[in-house]
Amino acid sequence: TSDVGASLDEEDVSTLSHYITANKGKDALFIMDGYDEFPEELQKRSLVADILSGQTLPQSSFIITSRPRASAPLHDKIDRRIEVSGFEEEEIEQFIRKYYGESSISVADALLARLNSTLPQIKAMCSIPLILLMTCYVNDVLDAPPDTISDLFKSIICLTVKRHFEKNGVKMEMAVLRMSFDSVPV
Repeated sequence: TSDVGASLDEEDVSTLSHYITANKGKDALFIMDGYDEFPEELQKRSLVADILSGQTLPQSSFIITSRPRASAPLHDKIDRRIEVSGFEEEEIEQFIRKYYGESSISVADALLARLNSTLPQIKAMCSIPLILLMTCYVNDVLDAPPDTISDLFKSIICLTVKRHFEKNGVKMEMAVLRMSFDSVPV
Protein backbone atom coordinates (compact mmCIF):
# COMPACT_ATOMS: atom_id res chain seq x y z
CA THR A 1 0.00 0.00 0.00
CA SER A 2 1.41 3.36 -0.98
CA ASP A 3 1.18 6.47 1.18
CA VAL A 4 -1.31 7.95 -1.29
CA GLY A 5 -3.51 4.84 -1.24
CA ALA A 6 -3.41 4.74 2.54
CA SER A 7 -4.76 8.30 2.74
CA LEU A 8 -7.77 7.67 0.48
CA ASP A 9 -11.11 6.78 2.03
CA GLU A 10 -13.78 4.65 0.31
CA GLU A 11 -15.48 7.66 -1.24
CA ASP A 12 -12.19 8.93 -2.67
CA VAL A 13 -11.45 5.50 -4.16
CA SER A 14 -14.93 5.34 -5.68
CA THR A 15 -14.58 8.83 -7.19
CA LEU A 16 -11.14 8.04 -8.57
CA SER A 17 -12.31 4.70 -9.98
CA HIS A 18 -15.31 6.37 -11.65
CA TYR A 19 -13.08 9.07 -13.18
CA ILE A 20 -10.60 6.53 -14.56
CA THR A 21 -13.37 4.33 -15.97
CA ALA A 22 -15.34 7.23 -17.48
CA ASN A 23 -12.18 8.48 -19.23
CA LYS A 24 -11.19 4.97 -20.44
CA GLY A 25 -7.94 5.24 -18.51
CA LYS A 26 -6.84 8.54 -20.03
CA ASP A 27 -4.39 10.27 -17.66
CA ALA A 28 -4.10 7.08 -15.59
CA LEU A 29 -0.67 5.58 -14.94
CA PHE A 30 -0.52 2.10 -13.46
CA ILE A 31 2.75 0.98 -11.90
CA MET A 32 3.20 -2.77 -11.58
CA ASP A 33 6.40 -3.73 -9.83
CA GLY A 34 7.54 -7.33 -10.13
CA TYR A 35 5.06 -8.42 -12.78
CA ASP A 36 6.91 -11.73 -13.11
CA GLU A 37 6.06 -12.42 -9.46
CA PHE A 38 2.30 -12.04 -10.03
CA PRO A 39 0.44 -15.36 -9.89
CA GLU A 40 -0.05 -16.82 -13.39
CA GLU A 41 -3.85 -16.57 -13.02
CA LEU A 42 -3.53 -12.81 -12.38
CA GLN A 43 -1.31 -12.41 -15.46
CA LYS A 44 -3.70 -14.30 -17.76
CA ARG A 45 -7.30 -13.87 -16.53
CA SER A 46 -7.99 -10.83 -14.41
CA LEU A 47 -8.65 -7.11 -14.50
CA VAL A 48 -4.87 -6.64 -14.77
CA ALA A 49 -4.79 -8.82 -17.91
CA ASP A 50 -7.79 -6.95 -19.37
CA ILE A 51 -6.15 -3.58 -18.76
CA LEU A 52 -2.83 -4.72 -20.24
CA SER A 53 -4.54 -6.11 -23.35
CA GLY A 54 -6.45 -2.85 -23.86
CA GLN A 55 -9.87 -4.44 -23.41
CA THR A 56 -10.42 -2.31 -20.33
CA LEU A 57 -9.13 1.26 -19.94
CA PRO A 58 -7.53 1.36 -23.41
CA GLN A 59 -6.06 4.85 -22.97
CA SER A 60 -4.16 4.09 -19.77
CA SER A 61 -0.37 4.00 -19.43
CA PHE A 62 1.90 1.58 -17.60
CA ILE A 63 5.25 1.19 -16.00
CA ILE A 64 5.92 -2.49 -15.46
CA THR A 65 9.02 -4.00 -13.91
CA SER A 66 9.83 -7.61 -14.56
CA ARG A 67 12.68 -9.96 -15.28
CA PRO A 68 13.31 -9.92 -19.05
CA ARG A 69 12.33 -13.52 -19.79
CA ALA A 70 9.10 -13.26 -17.82
CA SER A 71 8.04 -10.10 -19.64
CA ALA A 72 8.23 -11.63 -23.15
CA PRO A 73 4.43 -12.20 -23.34
CA LEU A 74 3.93 -8.45 -22.78
CA HIS A 75 6.06 -7.32 -25.73
CA ASP A 76 3.18 -7.31 -28.23
CA LYS A 77 1.01 -5.28 -25.82
CA ILE A 78 3.35 -2.36 -25.20
CA ASP A 79 4.56 0.66 -27.18
CA ARG A 80 7.97 1.09 -25.59
CA ARG A 81 10.27 -1.18 -23.70
CA ILE A 82 13.36 -0.39 -21.71
CA GLU A 83 15.51 -3.27 -20.62
CA VAL A 84 18.16 -2.70 -18.00
CA SER A 85 20.52 -5.57 -18.44
CA GLY A 86 23.00 -6.55 -15.81
CA PHE A 87 26.75 -6.62 -16.06
CA GLU A 88 28.61 -9.35 -17.89
CA GLU A 89 31.63 -10.91 -16.18
CA GLU A 90 34.09 -8.54 -17.90
CA GLU A 91 31.99 -5.53 -16.85
CA ILE A 92 31.98 -6.71 -13.24
CA GLU A 93 35.78 -6.80 -13.31
CA GLN A 94 35.97 -3.38 -15.02
CA PHE A 95 33.62 -1.86 -12.44
CA ILE A 96 35.62 -3.25 -9.51
CA ARG A 97 38.91 -2.02 -10.96
CA LYS A 98 37.44 1.42 -11.64
CA TYR A 99 35.86 1.55 -8.14
CA TYR A 100 39.22 0.96 -6.45
CA GLY A 101 41.32 2.87 -8.97
CA GLU A 102 45.05 2.70 -9.55
CA SER A 103 45.93 3.23 -5.90
CA SER A 104 44.16 0.07 -4.72
CA ILE A 105 44.85 -2.50 -7.42
CA SER A 106 45.70 -5.14 -4.83
CA VAL A 107 42.33 -4.63 -3.08
CA ALA A 108 40.50 -4.99 -6.40
CA ASP A 109 42.51 -8.13 -7.23
CA ALA A 110 41.77 -9.62 -3.80
CA LEU A 111 38.04 -8.93 -4.11
CA LEU A 112 37.91 -10.43 -7.61
CA ALA A 113 39.83 -13.51 -6.47
CA ARG A 114 37.53 -14.01 -3.50
CA LEU A 115 34.39 -13.57 -5.61
CA ASN A 116 35.70 -16.10 -8.14
CA SER A 117 36.88 -18.71 -5.64
CA THR A 118 34.74 -18.70 -2.52
CA LEU A 119 31.78 -16.41 -3.21
CA PRO A 120 30.21 -17.52 -6.50
CA GLN A 121 26.68 -16.79 -5.23
CA ILE A 122 27.66 -13.19 -4.45
CA LYS A 123 29.43 -12.88 -7.80
CA ALA A 124 26.30 -14.07 -9.63
CA MET A 125 24.29 -11.32 -7.91
CA CYS A 126 26.98 -8.76 -8.84
CA SER A 127 25.57 -8.71 -12.37
CA ILE A 128 23.04 -6.34 -10.79
CA PRO A 129 24.86 -2.98 -10.72
CA LEU A 130 23.51 -1.89 -7.32
CA ILE A 131 24.51 -5.19 -5.70
CA LEU A 132 27.99 -4.83 -7.18
CA LEU A 133 28.30 -1.28 -5.85
CA MET A 134 27.15 -2.39 -2.38
CA THR A 135 29.60 -5.31 -2.45
CA CYS A 136 32.50 -2.99 -3.29
CA TYR A 137 31.41 -0.51 -0.62
CA VAL A 138 31.11 -3.16 2.11
CA ASN A 139 34.46 -4.66 1.08
CA ASP A 140 36.02 -1.19 1.14
CA VAL A 141 34.67 -0.16 4.54
CA LEU A 142 34.87 -3.50 6.36
CA ASP A 143 38.00 -4.83 4.58
CA ALA A 144 36.13 -8.00 3.56
CA PRO A 145 33.34 -8.81 1.15
CA PRO A 146 30.08 -10.20 2.52
CA ASP A 147 29.75 -13.99 2.55
CA THR A 148 26.05 -14.04 1.64
CA ILE A 149 23.43 -11.69 0.24
CA SER A 150 21.89 -11.51 3.73
CA ASP A 151 25.28 -10.43 5.10
CA LEU A 152 25.50 -7.81 2.37
CA PHE A 153 22.19 -6.25 3.32
CA LYS A 154 22.90 -6.50 7.06
CA SER A 155 26.23 -4.75 6.49
CA ILE A 156 24.60 -1.99 4.42
CA ILE A 157 22.00 -1.45 7.14
CA CYS A 158 24.63 -1.43 9.91
CA LEU A 159 26.86 0.98 8.00
CA THR A 160 23.91 3.28 7.33
CA VAL A 161 22.85 3.26 10.99
CA LYS A 162 26.46 3.79 12.10
CA ARG A 163 26.82 6.74 9.73
CA HIS A 164 23.56 8.22 11.05
CA PHE A 165 24.78 7.93 14.64
CA GLU A 166 28.14 9.45 13.79
CA LYS A 167 26.50 12.39 11.99
CA ASN A 168 24.56 12.98 15.21
CA GLY A 169 27.65 12.77 17.44
CA VAL A 170 27.05 9.24 18.78
CA LYS A 171 29.94 6.79 18.53
CA MET A 172 28.74 3.30 17.67
CA GLU A 173 30.88 0.23 17.06
CA MET A 174 30.06 -2.09 14.16
CA ALA A 175 30.24 -5.09 16.50
CA VAL A 176 27.38 -3.69 18.59
CA LEU A 177 25.28 -3.03 15.49
CA ARG A 178 25.99 -6.51 14.14
CA MET A 179 24.95 -8.13 17.44
CA SER A 180 21.53 -6.51 17.05
CA PHE A 181 21.05 -8.64 13.94
CA ASP A 182 21.86 -11.93 15.64
CA SER A 183 18.28 -12.26 16.83
CA VAL A 184 16.73 -11.23 13.51
CA PRO A 185 15.53 -14.24 11.51
CA VAL A 186 16.67 -14.30 7.90
